[in-house]
Amino acid sequence: MTETVASRIAQALSSYTGPKTQTEIALACGFNNPNMLSMVKSGKTKLPPKRIPALCRELGIRPEEMLLLAMNEEHRDPEANPLWIAFGGRMPSVHELSELRSAKPS
Repeated sequence: MTETVASRIAQALSSYTGPKTQTEIALACGFNNPNMLSMVKSGKTKLPPKRIPALCRELGIRPEEMLLLAMNEEHRDPEANPLWIAFGGRMPSVHELSELRSAKPS
């Protein structure tokens, strides 16, 4: 079974041992409606890309991992996926995105 944004968030929430409730996590991530995290977790709504960094910080998920999942769900046709295009006709790995993120401009 292919991992999805919803399944990855559900897994992260089930293993979360931090002090915040799911409602507090949702509010810390900038969701106006604290129920939005439940809706994303259940697959009823998509995770807005602008919420990926904060949610990943809160849940201890690598943002590169979540970005790849979200982009693959948003762009079912790989050739329409901006990451596919940017990487010359292939999808990058989590490791490659991580390296890009930590690269220093020259």
